[in-house]
Amino acid sequence: MTLHNTVLPTERQPVLTSRELSFTAGAASILKPVSLGLQAGVVCGLLGHNGSGKSTLVKLLAHQVIPTTGILELEGKEFSTWKQKEFACRVAYLPQHMPSAQGVLVEELVSHGRYPWHGAFRRFTDIDRQKVDEALELTHTDILRHRQVDNLSGGERQRVWIAMLIAQDAKCLLLDEPISALDVSHQVEILSLIRDLAHKKNISVLMVLHDINMAGRFCDRLLALRNGELIADGTPAHILQRETLAKIFGVEMGVLKHPDGAGAITYVV
Repeated sequence: MTLHNTVLPTERQPVLTSRELSFTAGAASILKPVSLGLQAGVVCGLLGHNGSGKSTLVKLLAHQVIPTTGILELEGKEFSTWKQKEFACRVAYLPQHMPSAQGVLVEELVSHGRYPWHGAFRRFTDIDRQKVDEALELTHTDILRHRQVDNLSGGERQRVWIAMLIAQDAKCLLLDEPISALDVSHQVEILSLIRDLAHKKNISVLMVLHDINMAGRFCDRLLALRNGELIADGTPAHILQRETLAKIFGVEMGVLKHPDGAGAITYVV
């Protein structure tokens, strides 16, 4: 049973919607029927234990794999009615493990975000250049534009990949563990960037996170999976409760009010 406590602006229509979405592999049920809507300007954090189906759900929403059952809609139209290029112009996906970008300059990588708009044979336009420059500026990577991506620090590389998604000018970002393997300072930097971009550019964001406290601090809404089932959906204030966290992670957790008065701090009992 899903715990629904979401308090979000009701006038916002979902950008991306799933209805009774599921996925099975052989005899294994990886994801049980999930129905949800992702709204513009709202940052959603996806929580759950390892193997709970988080990455599978993100891949399904990103049109990377085909669901076993259910309906997926983008801007009110079923996925099957979208041409691949049009879909890519609206939905950007950042997988957990990024490929090597050996020998590629930052500006070149960010420019790849414009590929869905102009294809392989159209010339790079002034609008494309404007979008790339804007993405570099928004992610504070403009000073890195002439450096090779593989020579950057982990935090810098992650900002560059996000800049590529911003240059894509998508209305929905699907991010699978965007802060994995980063130190705390870079985690805060990346999550602050994602939240600010979502709110300023009215972008819908869904990202897989393992750090509960970071999720509570930077997300407007939290979703939680357990054994492939969506069991919680609400604001951080409602989800970061002892009983709810125990249902999500299967361990007793305590919750303290944050010293600065905003949000909460969770810990294992």
